[in-house]
Amino acid sequence: MRYRRHPALVVWWEGAQPVLHNYVRKKTLRPEPEAVEFVSFFHEWRTLEETVERFPAWPKAVLRGAVARLHTTGVLLAENDPTGPEDAIEDWEWSLPVRFAHMAVRNLDYVGANSPEQAQLYLERMQLPQPPLFKRYPDCPRVRLPNVLEPCNVSLDTALLRRATCRDWKREPISLGALARLLYLSWGVTGCHIDAFTGPLPHKTSPSGGSRHPTEVYPVVLNVDGLEPGIYHYASAEHELELLRRGQFGALISWIAAEQTWLGDAAVICVMTSAVRRNQWKYPTDRAYRVITLDLAHLSQTFYLVATALGLGAFTTAAFRDRDLERELGVDSAWEPAMSLCAAGAPDERAVSSLRMSCTQAEDGSIHIQDPPWQPSPWPSDGKGGQIE
Repeated sequence: MRYRRHPALVVWWEGAQPVLHNYVRKKTLRPEPEAVEFVSFFHEWRTLEETVERFPAWPKAVLRGAVARLHTTGVLLAENDPTGPEDAIEDWEWSLPVRFAHMAVRNLDYVGANSPEQAQLYLERMQLPQPPLFKRYPDCPRVRLPNVLEPCNVSLDTALLRRATCRDWKREPISLGALARLLYLSWGVTGCHIDAFTGPLPHKTSPSGGSRHPTEVYPVVLNVDGLEPGIYHYASAEHELELLRRGQFGALISWIAAEQTWLGDAAVICVMTSAVRRNQWKYPTDRAYRVITLDLAHLSQTFYLVATALGLGAFTTAAFRDRDLERELGVDSAWEPAMSLCAAGAPDERAVSSLRMSCTQAEDGSIHIQDPPWQPSPWPSDGKGGQIE
């Protein structure tokens, strides 16, 4: 029989204690420190005889027992071990930390949502100070946004069908009212409900796990009528903007966002951060990280639909230099990391020129779907054997 290190093995130290963890099998071993050198020997397939030759000072029976223990605990893989449904994750092209993080929040054990055990867990969390539900900058200049949002007659169906990613803007200003609608209907507080354990919690247009709403938004204003360009924070509890820094930051944010230069033509760039403590307070388990990222996805789609209904072109990306963006915002990289950004502005006609719809909407609002919906047409040729992109 031959053995080698399991490909899903990671190692860290707790003080002087090494910890060997198989993130696919979800098995953990805390061996003697000298075991790390022993495990390192199995970087390729090894027989017991090769192991005895490499460690002659150890009796063969001890080595056989050590190999058996390391195999049972998931540190070593035997040549004839059956494969499990999740072993193929090692074929992902993404790096080990991504695979590790993905598996860390899978296959967790849960107690019933309405069980006494769950109630006890909540009661224990209530003994800890609850982090603020909203972030505020009390010393910054404040801009009160309009409390009356003008009616918008675009239906949800129409907004969904018109939704598209825009990378071409006219560099025309948008109104303060449009910005107010965009911020309020994407991130604003639309109501309050009372939780039996935590008390009042905000309600918003997008769902959030446990109604924790960890996402904060920092509008980078580039071209809004009646509003000074600069970096703001949206105080959702008051529907106000807090001015953090004055200036034109379009070129800088474009560079930070992997040189996506079109961002500088938008009217506003909204950076979303995650207030980690807000979720961690109620949900200390690793799974809560996935919930935070789900919140961002909900908010991005809401932003797209609101912008589309306003006749604006919308864009979202997660490609940016994290530390640079967090430095410009002045946020804590550990406890309030920048997670995503989205932008909106008056769209140029080229913005959706490549879009070919597979459905139409009649005047009565009915939607007529092409049969079948997916009928991709060939790309137009450039006459030289290539294709026009």
